[in-house]
Amino acid sequence: MANVDLLRTEGSGINGGAGMDMLNLTGAGQVLDLTVLGNKIVSLEVIDLTGSGGNTLNLSLENVLNNGRTNLFHDVDTIQMMVKGNAGDMVNLDGLVNSADSGEWLAQGTLKLGVTNYQIYQHSTLAAELLVQQGMQTNLV
Repeated sequence: MANVDLLRTEGSGINGGAGMDMLNLTGAGQVLDLTVLGNKIVSLEVIDLTGSGGNTLNLSLENVLNNGRTNLFHDVDTIQMMVKGNAGDMVNLDGLVNSADSGEWLAQGTLKLGVTNYQIYQHSTLAAELLVQQGMQTNLV
């Protein structure tokens, strides 16, 4: 996707449907904010920020729970989602589903899939994981 701003227009959205689906950002300097887009992005288990320059993804626990699938990348009985990218790309990961949520994201080691290493972020109170390709900046907010 060359311009994530198109998702802000009325009637727009992406539904990945069944199977594992990936959204690729092809531009530079884009901010994909799933916390604002809500249900305009559905069933996209992998987001690739690589593009042609630094891109940013903002997402929450709710986004991971709504887009991920159980045991998609490894068998640990969690709902999992993945973010791919490289140096210059950034993930801002919010731990709240609502103001009553007391959990937080915790770094839980790494997982190697093929030749790529991912940092595992696991939520402390709900069975959710986000795998973030190493080399990207990740902010837990």
